Amino acid sequence: MGKSYYQVIEDRRLNEVTEKLAAQRAARLAAEAAGTLPKRKPVEQADTMWMDDVRACIQKINSATFTLTEVYDYMDELEIAHPQAILAPRSAVRHTLQKLRDAGEVLFDSPGCYTDLLFGSEK
Repeated sequence: MGKSYYQVIEDRRLNEVTEKLAAQRAARLAAEAAGTLPKRKPVEQADTMWMDDVRACIQKINSATFTLTEVYDYMDELEIAHPQAILAPRSAVRHTLQKLRDAGEVLFDSPGCYTDLLFGSEK
C-alpha cells in the first residue's frame, strides 16, 4: 500500500526543511571560508536580539498599521537569524508583540491587527 496523503505532505515538508538547512549550512561554510562570518552574539543578549529583529520586521512593513500575517512574512529571516534559539517562532513573535505593546511601542487594534506607535520616528 502506498503512502497516505498526510505522509506525502510530511515527506515534502521534511524535504523542504532539509534543503533549507543545507543551503544555510553551505552559506555559513562559504562565509567561514571567506572569513566573513559574523561574530556570535552573547547568549544573554538573545532575547534582546530577537526583539530587535522583530522590530526590524515591523519597520520593513513600512506602515503605521500592520497585521500579524505581514510579520509572519518575515519568518524566514527570523529563523535564519535565530536557527536554534526559538522552537515555536510564530508563538515567539506573538509574545514579542505583547512585550512591545507593554513597552508602548505597539497598539493592538483587533485580533491580528496592530498599530506601530513609533512609525516614522527614530526607533
